[in-house]
Amino acid sequence: MPDNILSIEGMQYSYSSREGSFTVSLPVLHLMPGDFVGLVGNSGSGKSTILDILGLVRKPAQVARFELSGSSHPAVSDINKYWLDGDDAGLSRVRAQHLGYVLQSGGLLPFLCVGENIELPRRIAGLPVSRAETLEAMESLGLDWGYNKRVQELSGGERQRVAILRAISHRPKVILADEPTAAVDSRRAREVVGILRDMSSLHESAVVMVSHDRELTSSVANRMLTLELQQVSDGNTHFSAVQSTE
Repeated sequence: MPDNILSIEGMQYSYSSREGSFTVSLPVLHLMPGDFVGLVGNSGSGKSTILDILGLVRKPAQVARFELSGSSHPAVSDINKYWLDGDDAGLSRVRAQHLGYVLQSGGLLPFLCVGENIELPRRIAGLPVSRAETLEAMESLGLDWGYNKRVQELSGGERQRVAILRAISHRPKVILADEPTAAVDSRRAREVVGILRDMSSLHESAVVMVSHDRELTSSVANRMLTLELQQVSDGNTHFSAVQSTE
């Protein structure tokens, strides 16, 4: 049985806005290689907030355990310690080496060609870059014609395929996908999540995907987390991520 890649327990984040005060909690999350976890919930329930915390962009108000490790990798760190020490450089290293991102519109950089976008995470992580390997990866998704193409020349579905290749190019442990199908039609959406699932399984990464489309997400996820309203008291609204039985 493989070890957990990511283990989180007792995590909470609180914030205030014009609409009031909110608390978002993730009681427990354990990710193993090849896991595909869907994170769904109503608008404003905190889905992207949780993804930002998993991506080490936001600091939780409290967390009992936040560890990134894995059976095929040496233990990376106890993330709690980086936050306690205010070690932004340490957090940046973990993000660069062990996390991959797929954003709503792909998030590709328009001043880089397609191939350079895909190779960027490897350069940031200080890993060797091979154009031949990039082309091989692109060919696997029918994109081998596009190394020197500009981002502006791609369709929405092509951009998302490039974004997935970029997210996995440095072989991250965890891939975070924030509404990766929001900018494509339903047919392309099924293609995008299918590719994301297949690529993560191939490279033994774990995926956490935020989506508003429960049906689509549940068709590829092996687990579902739903942000549910737990309570409203003293002007504070509390949402908690609950594992679904579906």
